[in-house]
Amino acid sequence: MGYDLSRFESEVDDELKCPICCSVLEEAVQAPDCEHTFCNDCINEWLQRQNNCPVDRQPLNSGDLKPAPRVLRNFLAKLDIKCEY
Repeated sequence: MGYDLSRFESEVDDELKCPICCSVLEEAVQAPDCEHTFCNDCINEWLQRQNNCPVDRQPLNSGDLKPAPRVLRNFLAKLDIKCEY
């Protein structure tokens, strides 16, 4: 359940979006083999119903997930957020 795209100043690269919710990654985690990245909540909800990666269908369990690489987390942290006021 990522961050809504309308919250950001500029267009967000597809690599920074969750392939499940299509929003900006929130608490990003990565599948170890295929290296696809998801919001933590999105992929855990998916894995309650399916035991595979939603992108390429490789076998995947919640215990296999690892934090997203630091470089990806740094790119996410640099996104400019719109001020609501």
